Amino acid sequence: MINCKDVFDKVINLCGQRQLQDCSPSVLETSYNTFLSAVDQATSIYNDYRPQISDVKIVTQGWRQQFSSKENSTDFTNYIFSDNPPDSIQSVFPSNVSGLTPPYLYDAWRFNTEKLPFIWRYEKPILYLMYPGRFNVSAIYYHKIMKHLKSLDLTSTMIGQKIDIYSNDVADVVAQKIAYWINRDLSSTFTAVATGSGKVRITNVEVGAVTSAPTSGNTGYISPIVIQPGSMTLPEVTEITCTPATVNIQSKYFTISSPTDTYYFWFSLDEADGDPIVDNYFLYYIKNDYEDRIFFDLCNAKFMQLLGRSRSNFGLNGLDITNTGANMLTDGIALEDRVLEELKTNKNKFYIGWK
Repeated sequence: MINCKDVFDKVINLCGQRQLQDCSPSVLETSYNTFLSAVDQATSIYNDYRPQISDVKIVTQGWRQQFSSKENSTDFTNYIFSDNPPDSIQSVFPSNVSGLTPPYLYDAWRFNTEKLPFIWRYEKPILYLMYPGRFNVSAIYYHKIMKHLKSLDLTSTMIGQKIDIYSNDVADVVAQKIAYWINRDLSSTFTAVATGSGKVRITNVEVGAVTSAPTSGNTGYISPIVIQPGSMTLPEVTEITCTPATVNIQSKYFTISSPTDTYYFWFSLDEADGDPIVDNYFLYYIKNDYEDRIFFDLCNAKFMQLLGRSRSNFGLNGLDITNTGANMLTDGIALEDRVLEELKTNKNKFYIGWK
């Protein structure tokens, strides 16, 4: 996944608009929310050629399989495609069904040996099958923009601290990184030590009772425990136990207080932005490595068309620049045509099989 703010910065550079001061709506003639519509258009096209395809194994005792959904959870913080119904299904391969020779069905009475195709139908979120059994399903999930709502438990008076981790970090590494970031950036307020087994101990520098009790925030992975309450002579000491990093931990947080302030420590997975005190839009499932030039070119093409249509002339500090809005629109359309041609001719294995 990638934060759409990072996509915005990338596209601003690609389309040559970086010279426009801070790229605010007043000088760029568009806004971040408007930009999201361009990304949404690019994503819908990209899904025709490079969707996320995942092999799913199912075992059913009945004639149908209903995929569960966590997409509309009221506690939505992160989106995991495999926890939700596929947007479409490419194939269903029977792997263990009585009387079945995958992927064909013989006449049960052996009157003939003609191989008949296994019939299935998918109406999201239900997969209808000819027989119960075990199946290998090639599930298709579309790249999509998902909104991470800011946490209502956090207020502007709280102080945020980002903890950078990576998706392959084990529990001990997560604990060590929590200790590292606290000691690096908040050494005047806390000291932190990773004690092993995924545990990290955080000690207030100042003695005294803290402003509020520590909380697990919305992590679901960390439960802070006060092992030494703060008093007139003792600092408060909190211990937390970490688990291995997963995609679920992005933008989640826990809180710990000093005698004067409350701090929230939020996780940035694989360098993705996403401070939980503000709303964030994440693009699933484009990798955050910028290697997919085609996708960013497609976003750039849509954005250039958006800008070209919104301006009659491109000016900077009152001076006309030769690249007019009409030229930008034309360039954007030409870039989109080139990208689509490249997708069809060079990146079309899925497209040919699916379309």
